[in-house]
Amino acid sequence: MTVGRPDPKLALSQVEVEALRVLRTRLNKPAVSDAASATLGRAFFQVIARFGLEPIADPAGLTVIEATLGRAPAAIIDAVRGASMANLRLILAVLHKRLTSNPADWRALQTAGAPQAVISRRLQLAGREPDPSAGV
Repeated sequence: MTVGRPDPKLALSQVEVEALRVLRTRLNKPAVSDAASATLGRAFFQVIARFGLEPIADPAGLTVIEATLGRAPAAIIDAVRGASMANLRLILAVLHKRLTSNPADWRALQTAGAPQAVISRRLQLAGREPDPSAGV
């Protein structure tokens, strides 16, 4: 794939782009509780799966990426920048595990902007938003 030219297989329609942007905006609003954040998190995973991003189901890969990223939301957000679709799926596996194992962890990730960063990266990969990692 050349810089500035998205992979046609990753294209998104205008309706899909708007759906992702609306979800990102909703995720930017502070959750009133861990339960409300977890409900929004489940919706995030349902929506994002429609656009080619489902958490990878490889437990070995999950263990490696968890060890690499640690628990800090900032490390996850940094990993999202410039990530390929395959790497996003690994990162989503970590996010999904946090959602299902500890709603407070998920809420911290939402507050820090981790799921929003995933949405932004997906839009960048589709050529629908500027990609700062491409240096253009």
